[in-house]
Amino acid sequence: MSRRDGLPDMRYIRALSLPRKDPSAGRVLVHNHVIRTPTTVSGDRGFRAWTQNKTRDVVRCRCGWAPDVTTHYRVRVTPYSPAMTQLEVDRLIAADERRAP
Repeated sequence: MSRRDGLPDMRYIRALSLPRKDPSAGRVLVHNHVIRTPTTVSGDRGFRAWTQNKTRDVVRCRCGWAPDVTTHYRVRVTPYSPAMTQLEVDRLIAADERRAP
């Protein structure tokens, strides 16, 4: 159920923990745009995760974070702040290093 102000009812994942099971019925697991790995815990370097009712502000994510959870979502971001996994960042850095003389 949404709050009176129209925002989703967000319940943050406990700090320094990683979800190990799917959220309760009617809720979805969501994370922000901060770079992460499959085992990044909530609260690490600005990374936050929470459960909420599904809204148009979230999109299904396939980044590999929280491997024990069936499906999770991320906050819809603008083209100016793309969400990238740490693996994608590492690949870009490696590609740049290979091109360097």
